[in-house]
This record gives sequence, structure tokens and C-alpha cells, in this order.
Amino acid sequence: MPRSTVSRGRRRLILGGAGLWVLTVRPASATPEAMVEAIRALTGGREVVEGGVTLELPRIADNGNVVALTVKVASAQTAEDHVRSIHVFSEQNPVAAVVQMFLGAHYPKPEVSTRIRLAKTQRVIAIAEMQDGGFRAGATQVEVTISACGDE
Repeated sequence: MPRSTVSRGRRRLILGGAGLWVLTVRPASATPEAMVEAIRALTGGREVVEGGVTLELPRIADNGNVVALTVKVASAQTAEDHVRSIHVFSEQNPVAAVVQMFLGAHYPKPEVSTRIRLAKTQRVIAIAEMQDGGFRAGATQVEVTISACGDE
């Protein structure tokens, strides 16, 4: 292969790789507006009633990489009145939708626990979708001392 063809191909590869690197370096960042849009996508614009959902999160999270979360929903968990799903959203994580958990009438207790990552101090919202198609919500503020989800 002639030297000029190899050089041009190598230049294209290097320039193309540099362009790809530039595109992948910038981390995504959710905003309060992005969180509102994610909630609107879930609810289809229907009303979300405040209350009936309790979030248990530390007020101050020493490490945003591992934050314990428990969500409890006031529900009888009968065939007529049960939680279909629980969705957790955050204002400042790279993606606004943090976790989705699907339950149902067979689930004995409308309570779930997990660990989440939080990028920085922010408000966290849990929304429960009920059997009747309604939505209930609860929210809390968490102060993060060591951030997660990238360098911020």
C-alpha cells in the first residue's frame, strides 16, 4: 500500500477518534426541569397527589455512592387497592429516573428498599402508581457530602 494512503487513513482514524472522545467526555446532568419532564412522561400529565408515600433517606449522606432508600406507600394491598409501581426521581443525577419497582396485589407490603447513587445535594421524589390509575407522591431533600455519578 502506498505510504500516502496509509497516512491519510491514519489521520482519519485519529481525527475521528478525537471527535468521538470529545462527544463522550461531557457527562449528562439532570435538572429540576428534566425531572418534571420525566414525571410528566410517567403520569401522562395526570394529577399527582402529595401524600401517602414516605421516603426514608438520610438527611445527610456522607457518601453519594451508596445511599440507603426505603419507600413506603399507604395502601391496603388488596385486589381493589394496591400499588402497581414505585418510581424514584432525582433533580441532579445524570438521569432523572433513578429506579422503578413493579409490585402488584400479590406483593404483601407496599414497601421497598434499595441503595441509590446521588450526584450531589438534591431533592428526591417517589411516585406510586395505584391500581385505580392514580398517583401519589412523597419527597425529601438529601445533602450529599461526597458526590457520586462522576466528577462534579
